[in-house]
Amino acid sequence: MDYGHRRKSGDEEYKIIRSSNMREVLTHFLSLEGGKDKYIDKKEEFKNWRVLLDEEFFSKVCDFRDSRDDVNPVFTWTIGTKNNLHHRNIEKWVLADVFLISLYSNGIRQCMRNDLDKADGNLHSFVELSFACRYPEFRLEHLPDNGPHQTLIGIASKNSNRNGSIQIIDGVHRAISMISHGVQKTTAFLGIHY
Repeated sequence: MDYGHRRKSGDEEYKIIRSSNMREVLTHFLSLEGGKDKYIDKKEEFKNWRVLLDEEFFSKVCDFRDSRDDVNPVFTWTIGTKNNLHHRNIEKWVLADVFLISLYSNGIRQCMRNDLDKADGNLHSFVELSFACRYPEFRLEHLPDNGPHQTLIGIASKNSNRNGSIQIIDGVHRAISMISHGVQKTTAFLGIHY
């Protein structure tokens, strides 16, 4: 497999394991957010949301979305964010095995924009071209633990203008670390974009 070129249409980029839904995706996302220093005080609260009925669960998630100081793409593609309708273009959510070579990002941080563009957004190329090692935040020496930390969230689309078919919306840092350790595939919740 040639990592330096766009994959041909028809190559297998992911294999569906099972159907999923938006609530499962958000529950996974919240469990990871609760492990971050910024939201560690909400960890137990996020766990308690798992038993809520859908209406109350989604209401609490919307409140959390609105309380943040950022616009997280997971919310953009699931419950929606202000002035953005991307979530309406998701046909379904699935859990899938994904090949890391298929992953791309439209942006990580502004300071990385040029390097990411030189890799045409492809995360594997970003690592292979030694761009990732320029940014200590990627912690390339650390391989995420098996389980939830290796499960990413992405959008599968046939109409990518980047080198890849799966846009990562949560887990870019973990994916880059896995790629740097030679991991070829992992699991991901994928929104199938029509």
